Amino acid sequence: KMGWQYGQGLGREQQGRVDPIPMLVKQDVTGIGLAEKDRAMHLSATAGPRRLESERQTLETDLERMERELRVEKQQEIRRELSEVTSVFHCELCDKRYQKVSEWENHLSSYDHNHKKVGGHRTAMMMMKMPCRLGGSSSTTN
Repeated sequence: KMGWQYGQGLGREQQGRVDPIPMLVKQDVTGIGLAEKDRAMHLSATAGPRRLESERQTLETDLERMERELRVEKQQEIRRELSEVTSVFHCELCDKRYQKVSEWENHLSSYDHNHKKVGGHRTAMMMMKMPCRLGGSSSTTN
């Protein structure tokens, strides 16, 4: 008499839960809350069409416009400063630019850089040793 019977509640007074607790067995390999999180993200992303930047600019107030212009000026200033700072890490011999000191130092000790440096030096030395022919004359000076 203490067991559960279909359609009746649990407990002595049968005031408890009428239906059994549903047991859902998870079949996929995602996390427990990932499906719900993905569903919420998809709903928010597809709730309405995204406005173009030009549409947003036409609808913005004067205060928002000034804030946006200040943000753009700050970003341009940061880019300018970064290009000045990283211009130090430019190898004129190899015509390569680096962003970090470690990349620059690796390049300076690389085979490619040293090969160009030695090769350029040898070419210059050979040009100095070669006889100079000026004016189209066929005679050579030693």
